[in-house]
Order: sequence, then C-alpha cells, then structure tokens
Amino acid sequence: MISCSNITDEGVERLASSMSRSLTQLEHLDLNFTFCQRISTRGLEVISCEITRYMVNLKDLCLQFGNCPKIMDKGLKSLGKEIGTNLVNLKNLKLIFNTCLQITDNGLIMLISELSSSSTLDLEDLLLNFSK
Repeated sequence: MISCSNITDEGVERLASSMSRSLTQLEHLDLNFTFCQRISTRGLEVISCEITRYMVNLKDLCLQFGNCPKIMDKGLKSLGKEIGTNLVNLKNLKLIFNTCLQITDNGLIMLISELSSSSTLDLEDLLLNFSK
C-alpha cells in the first residue's frame, strides 16, 4: 500500500477488522502504509488492537508507517501495550516510522516501556527505525 495517499483511518479500520478475523492462524505479517499521509494515531491504534487481539500466533510482525505525519506518541504507547500483552509467540518485531515528525522521544520511551514491561514477550529480534 505504499504511497496510497487516499487511505484513511476508516479504510485501515475495515482492513484490520476483516483481515484479523479471517487470518487468525497467520504467523508472519508485513503491513506497509508508507506515505499514507491520511492515516493518524487512530489508524495505528486500530491496527494494533485488531492484529494483537485475533492474530495471536504471529511470530514475525513488520509495521511500516513511514511519512505518516498524523501519527503521534499516543499511538506508539498503544502499539507497545497491545503487542506486549497479546502477542506471546512473537519473535521478530520490525517497526518503521520514518519521517513521522510528531513522534517524539516520549513516544519512543512509552513504546519501549510498554514492550519491556511484558512478562510474556520474548523477542529474538527488534528493529525500530525512526529516522528523518
């Protein structure tokens, strides 16, 4: 979905809802919303909630939201909490938020704090990319 500038939070919500309930046994997921500039924190929160609630068998998760200027710190906290709480089989996590200019140090701290507070998450590989 790279560079689909007309995708909004509503589209993400519909995709996440239908996909997460029909692909419950999926072990690998890579979603790329780079340059989907109408996706906001709400879209990230919906993706986080739906994926982690229903796709509990995920071992590899890659989420790319590069150049999505409406994503803010609150979304990272939700993402970290949902992943840390629900994805107990997750081994590889790749999160890319290049040029998301509203994400601050606090967002990164909240994400890491939520992930590290999980007693069930045992990641073998973690890649975070927040370059500008």
